[in-house]
Amino acid sequence: MKENCFGDYWKSVPYFEWEEYIVWLESFTERYPVFSNDLLGCTDVSVSDLRYVKNLVYLFAKVDDYAKKNYLGSFHRNDNESYYFSFRNIGYEIGMIGEGESFYCLRVNKNEYYEDCFINYDDIVSERRSNYAQLIDRKLDILSEMIGVLHESGIPLETIKQVVYSKVESLEKKEGIKLCKGKKYKE
Repeated sequence: MKENCFGDYWKSVPYFEWEEYIVWLESFTERYPVFSNDLLGCTDVSVSDLRYVKNLVYLFAKVDDYAKKNYLGSFHRNDNESYYFSFRNIGYEIGMIGEGESFYCLRVNKNEYYEDCFINYDDIVSERRSNYAQLIDRKLDILSEMIGVLHESGIPLETIKQVVYSKVESLEKKEGIKLCKGKKYKE
């Protein structure tokens, strides 16, 4: 998914009752533990349910927005991008297929994952800034200050940029470990 592909897309909904939606999701996933907004895996869906199913894109956009603002990475599997969140001790995986052709939701057993993999739904809806994000902000501030100190000491910006990019590239090349706030999730 392109960075900030949704931006504040979820805010464009004139009225969206998040509490009502999650209560519906809890009930719906008891009957259909996995579904997509194109209704794969669902039969005999009511008109009322259909409205909520079609709005899955807004829930994904809301979770995506929260995760990005709180430095929480998504999980990538094939062409899917997903997040894990929980409500009332029930775990969910919500994901986007490809570049947003469709969206899916899967009720998951929280015991199969590290607790840190799950974003609290109440935090998402209230847009509560996580302690983790505040810690990252402080670390990024320190990094920014260090770059300033390096430049002030006479190191050319191009050299600093090359060193930083080189380090980022080497980290990106590491494969096989999927992290949730620094912990590998159970496979």
